[in-house]
Amino acid sequence: MTPVPDEIAGSVDQVVSLWNFVPPKGQQRANLKILKQLQSDMKPVKASFLKPEQRKYLPVVKNI
Repeated sequence: MTPVPDEIAGSVDQVVSLWNFVPPKGQQRANLKILKQLQSDMKPVKASFLKPEQRKYLPVVKNI
């Protein structure tokens, strides 16, 4: 392992890994259940039901 250079040694408090943002397996399963329910609930929604500024998000939500 390479030591931190002296120029930046005082400025680094903590290193955060991308894996810190991945929820535990149980939470992932719960999230998936919610996303599938949301997708099911959104199937009957038509773009004409939404405000113009909301319409751009409909394809994203329907393809979860």
